[in-house]
Amino acid sequence: MCGIWALFGSDECLSVQCLSAMKIAHRGPDAFRFENVNGFTNCCFGFHRLAVVDQLYGMQPIRVKKFPYLWLCYNGEIYNFKQLQKQFGFEYQTLVDGEVILHLYNRGGIEQTASMLDGVFSFILLDTANRKVFLARDTYGVRPLFKVDDLLLEKAAEKYPFNPPRTKESYYYRQIFEKHYPGRSSWLPHYWMPRWVKATDPSARTLKHYKSATQE
Repeated sequence: MCGIWALFGSDECLSVQCLSAMKIAHRGPDAFRFENVNGFTNCCFGFHRLAVVDQLYGMQPIRVKKFPYLWLCYNGEIYNFKQLQKQFGFEYQTLVDGEVILHLYNRGGIEQTASMLDGVFSFILLDTANRKVFLARDTYGVRPLFKVDDLLLEKAAEKYPFNPPRTKESYYYRQIFEKHYPGRSSWLPHYWMPRWVKATDPSARTLKHYKSATQE
């Protein structure tokens, strides 16, 4: 897995932005890149890499000479990238399977791109020529992707006064819960964890606390 991160429209200083990007450093221990988009203020990408393929050109955001206006941050595995290359005659410049996203988008737009990908993935695609940003993930969210406005997180305590979420990931999960079980936040007094476990993260990463709690 890798960690992909992007920020658009923030007035925070560079150091604050970097600190935000470093919150997902655990997803990619091999390398890190933080890059501002040329000609666009308050627009930047962060990437934490777990190196698997293409040691030389595998860093992100992915950019190729043929499409200088496209920026891509991608995580996952596209199973049919070679099949698509053969079908449409794409000329890849890297060995990264996610490069196919750039070629598909240039050929037929974002909807066709999403419909033709077979795999587990999440990505952030910036089209500077048309000033558009696209976020996408696989159907089941095997590769997670979260979009939360900083202002929403700041007001999370007002919207969810009982056990308010403190991270963008927990805010995302809380939205899903409230959608299916409105008004039943009392079910969540301990983030789905035993009372004796100090957990601040609602995701499966806190499962390690179960082991430590039983051993103590």
